[in-house]
Amino acid sequence: MKKIVFVRHAKSDHHFGLEDIDRPLSPQGKRDAATMAGVLKTRGVVPQRIISSGSLRTLTTVQIFIKELDIFDCLVVDNRLYMGDSSKYLSVIHEIDNDCDTVAIVGHNPVISEVCELLSGASVGTLSPCAICAITFAANGFDLITPSSGSLEFFDSPNAFRRPT
Repeated sequence: MKKIVFVRHAKSDHHFGLEDIDRPLSPQGKRDAATMAGVLKTRGVVPQRIISSGSLRTLTTVQIFIKELDIFDCLVVDNRLYMGDSSKYLSVIHEIDNDCDTVAIVGHNPVISEVCELLSGASVGTLSPCAICAITFAANGFDLITPSSGSLEFFDSPNAFRRPT
């Protein structure tokens, strides 16, 4: 059985003069990333590998997850996830080594939401910043994953975990 945890990058700041790929996380985004990593830890889901887009906001999100989950040497940067489409995401998934059972993919909307729906057959809507969507597959290999072959295990958004101010 294989599991993929899809993570939309945490909330970013829009700085004038910066290229899209160089946008940093907002303070709220940093807090949300720590919170959602804690949600994964509470659920007992710790990825063996994290595959991320090369944008600053995704890489910062990943670094927070790595610290909070106390995992190291797990990061793979794949720029096909930056501004990619669902076929590029599927190519990345099909190339994952089968020595892993649980991986996280950190990317961007709208495609990450589309891929979650494509693979699970479930309606998840648009993933909010730093939402996590876990899909399990009966397949023995990531190369065998096809549309609608997965089951939605859980879907969490940081909005559900924020404390009122």
